[in-house]
Amino acid sequence: MIKKMFSSKQFSNLAIWQYFSRGFTLIELLVVIAIIGILATVVTINYNHAKEVSRDSKRKADLENVASAITIYYAENKAYPSGEIDWNGLATELRNKGAISTMPVDPTEDTKNGVFYHYEYNCGSETSCKNWFAVYVPLEGSENATLPNVTTQPDSTNISYGSGTYKIGEQLYYRVAGK
Repeated sequence: MIKKMFSSKQFSNLAIWQYFSRGFTLIELLVVIAIIGILATVVTINYNHAKEVSRDSKRKADLENVASAITIYYAENKAYPSGEIDWNGLATELRNKGAISTMPVDPTEDTKNGVFYHYEYNCGSETSCKNWFAVYVPLEGSENATLPNVTTQPDSTNISYGSGTYKIGEQLYYRVAGK
């Protein structure tokens, strides 16, 4: 009966139309979902890595700026900020002397993988800091250490190695040191 209603050319066009309008099979849908899932995973991993690199870059730039402010402070006071001073105390001292207007804050100020990311200051003495200073922070990245001989936090025995990245155990740190 279909053959009587349609010519052979119309019948073949109808069959093609029915074939292509039938929808997707379950296998086709699963393949597309799997591809989308793989792409989403790759994008997420790359995005998280890019965020870590960005935060580490900000940390390094922040420490360079603070080191410049500490150098200005030293030029005016002939000593680095001293006493039992933490990052907030350093901020207060530098602001009071006009060496810096605002102190940077770590981009996360959070604990990640058991590491508390925050900036630190050390000048080697609680009473008089005339010889050296260092500002340092743990990094999230896994780059190679540029100061391979440094395996402890900044002190008088390793300050001569200068500024760069170093590892304590598996944790990577960045420091800016001045003399």
